[in-house]
Amino acid sequence: MLYVGRMRGPGAADALRALRGVPVLTVTDARAGGAGGMVHFVLREGRVRFALDPRAARASGLTLRSKLQALAVPPAPGGG
Repeated sequence: MLYVGRMRGPGAADALRALRGVPVLTVTDARAGGAGGMVHFVLREGRVRFALDPRAARASGLTLRSKLQALAVPPAPGGG
């Protein structure tokens, strides 16, 4: 598992790109350009929630369980 916090510059996107296809769960607090993680912490209605990117997980050989998916919020329009 890799957590990528709010980083400036290309560091976060580079780290996430380097792990594409590798079975490492990536967690972010904001999407890093076009190379987002699999689990994204988001602020909704004043609370920290999470959204999922199941396609990114599958591409790395990981499966996000249905119970986890049921707890997730839908991604915001525009992916953030």
